Amino acid sequence: MKSFGGTRFASLTVALLVGFSGLVAIGSAAPATAGTPVACTEEIGPGRTLPFRPSAWGMDEVTAVTVTTSPDFYGFSQTRLFVEDDTFQPYPGREFATIEAGAERGDYVFSSSAPYVGPVRQPGTYPAPELLDVLRRSPVRQVRINYTDGQGVREFYRWTGTLTYLDCDSDGDGVNERRDVCPTVPDLDQADLDGDRVGDACDPDADGDGVVDTGDNCKRLPNADQLDSDGDGVGDACDATPYPPAPAPSPTGTPGNPTVPTTPGVPGAPVPTAVSRALTLSYVAKKRFFRGQVASAVPSCAAYAEVTLWRKHRRADRRLVISTTTDEGRFRTPRVKRAGKYYVTVAASPDGACAGARSKGQRIRGR
Repeated sequence: MKSFGGTRFASLTVALLVGFSGLVAIGSAAPATAGTPVACTEEIGPGRTLPFRPSAWGMDEVTAVTVTTSPDFYGFSQTRLFVEDDTFQPYPGREFATIEAGAERGDYVFSSSAPYVGPVRQPGTYPAPELLDVLRRSPVRQVRINYTDGQGVREFYRWTGTLTYLDCDSDGDGVNERRDVCPTVPDLDQADLDGDRVGDACDPDADGDGVVDTGDNCKRLPNADQLDSDGDGVGDACDATPYPPAPAPSPTGTPGNPTVPTTPGVPGAPVPTAVSRALTLSYVAKKRFFRGQVASAVPSCAAYAEVTLWRKHRRADRRLVISTTTDEGRFRTPRVKRAGKYYVTVAASPDGACAGARSKGQRIRGR
């Protein structure tokens, strides 16, 4: 028992965080790895052991420390709060008050000598000027509180606490919660097709075209119009064969009035002409590869097309490699170092809807 200015105080010692009439100890734990969830908040209480958990990201900052106490009588006032070797002094408060430490950057540390900014006038949560810290790899620091009722010592009969961590990974995918585009859904690749900071794994509209994926006929390619010319459930924007197949022409026709192929359901309408495509090709000399693009007025004629690279030869041109374009029609080849003249081609689609094309030649000169 210790006396300050004629008033009697009792001291209680707890580990890691402000504890009242109980003990919270710090154990040890290995840093979390992918597949192991790391909680963003942690409850503390008398007799509870908390693992000392340096995070996989190099530090473990606590952004909020909340402790709620309740005495067994009214008239309680908190007088002083101590950190071992350092003094942390809040002004007197009232019962049921909550103490919350504000965010402060640093290692896994709970230490402070700055005065508490107060007084605590009402029950609730109140900011502190610094985070209470415990140095990493150091002996466990302990916090204690001295209290009195002004007449004699009383024990607390209830207290609760919560740690809120800056670094955490609640879905266990190995990606820090602050940077995870799907905080509650494991998505190690962090794919975000539409760039809206909501990952594809949890985005109801991954391509950002305004149509939810459950009803989108091109889930990976924006197509707000949802046009589907052949009615096969795949939108024209991502359908390799967007138009209905042409019917076989009639074997006979009226003399002087030859049969004209028609589109099904539209008597007398001509079959659509194949959509033209254009090919560009350039050589990146420093990195020794070709790149280019298939361009077309119809996006599906440019997306995911097979482009063949050829090298000119006096007898027969040599086919070297086949590359597939992106959804925007871009492509690149593996490294090419041999001198010669090269070009690329794209074949007409099997249904005849997209025309074939050939690029201009590009020459690689010998070194």
